[in-house]
Amino acid sequence: MLPNGEQGIATTHNFYDKNNPYALVLGIATIYYHNGIAVGFKDRYNFNWKCLLGKNRRKLSYELKVRAVSIFGFLYGAKPFDITYGLCP
Repeated sequence: MLPNGEQGIATTHNFYDKNNPYALVLGIATIYYHNGIAVGFKDRYNFNWKCLLGKNRRKLSYELKVRAVSIFGFLYGAKPFDITYGLCP
């Protein structure tokens, strides 16, 4: 249910694709639809580590950067946060 009281559909999108320009920013995010039109977006910005092997892996150089930011960000008080736009439950 969307905040406006109407029924929506939440779909998780995997942006991890070497040809996707959003792969380094979004990873996996949820897009909310109403009547087939995207009306909202939600992602968790958390510098989550990925497996070095497998389907959702990052390039090694990117994964090492994510892990470094995750470790050093934590030491300096960085915390995960939600990014939302539009109508999200």
